[in-house]
Amino acid sequence: MKGHRNIRTPWWDGSAVYGSNLKAGRHVRPFIDGKLKIAEDGLLQHDNDGLPIAGDVCNSWIGVSTLQALFIHEHNAVCDALKKKYPYLDDEDLYRHARLVTSAMIAKNYNNNLPYIIVIVIIM
Repeated sequence: MKGHRNIRTPWWDGSAVYGSNLKAGRHVRPFIDGKLKIAEDGLLQHDNDGLPIAGDVCNSWIGVSTLQALFIHEHNAVCDALKKKYPYLDDEDLYRHARLVTSAMIAKNYNNNLPYIIVIVIIM
């Protein structure tokens, strides 16, 4: 087999926000109200080693970091809306429902905007 084997999932499944394995998934959560970690300034929170806390940070650049922060905010907003409407949901239920909604938004955004991004890249 030539080349490298891709062991990660495609980003539109939300892995850039949620991680593509259980360990990464736990790292991004404070386990409070289903939410994800985000810094007080609205950008990605960083760990003690200075690495951003997000699902996948191996190929990070400002564009990816911005989208990760945007979708973390969206996930947390969905958690707030769900908690208000369904106060009996626990942390895990809030997280799973918000992840489903946010991952669908990521996939829709990817599928709807990819043709325009390709055209812009070709023109440049």
